[in-house]
Amino acid sequence: LDLNRVFPGDPNGHLTEVIAYWMVEELLPRADIVIDFHAGGDDSFLVPGPICHPLEDRTLQRRLLDLMRAFKTPCALIADEPKAETMWDAQVEAAGKLFLTAEMGAAGTLTPTSLQMTEHTIANILIHLGMQDANANEYVPWGEWDEPKLLTTSKTGFLPLPKAGFFIPSVPVGERLEAG
Repeated sequence: LDLNRVFPGDPNGHLTEVIAYWMVEELLPRADIVIDFHAGGDDSFLVPGPICHPLEDRTLQRRLLDLMRAFKTPCALIADEPKAETMWDAQVEAAGKLFLTAEMGAAGTLTPTSLQMTEHTIANILIHLGMQDANANEYVPWGEWDEPKLLTTSKTGFLPLPKAGFFIPSVPVGERLEAG
């Protein structure tokens, strides 16, 4: 089962549901902030960066945006995801805690570059949270941006392809495009 689609889990269910239940009951109460690192889905080619949901609590949303900036990745995304109620995100947010997903790779792959970026991102977060001395590892900007470009989407921002086939991009993910 997809772990991120079976929350809050079931202590008597499938192994994946038992793990989800344990995360909610044992790990979540001990956490202040949850950052869920991913290497892109099997079918995803994403610009590296953090993703969060829009929050009604403006104070929590500001704290999330500050944390997203600390990543120093090219992009950050606020996404109102469909069917989020069975996701780890929803459990963490319902507990009143900060949650970010971080997509740090493409199509479920890990490369030396994405691993190095993830290591620097983790160091940047620890510096931002005051858990690591800033002199130990300076903030590392990625790409040409000093600050991530904040993108937003809604449930309608996820569009299915109109027909089956291969998707062949014309330009790499994250490249700047001009009209025409």
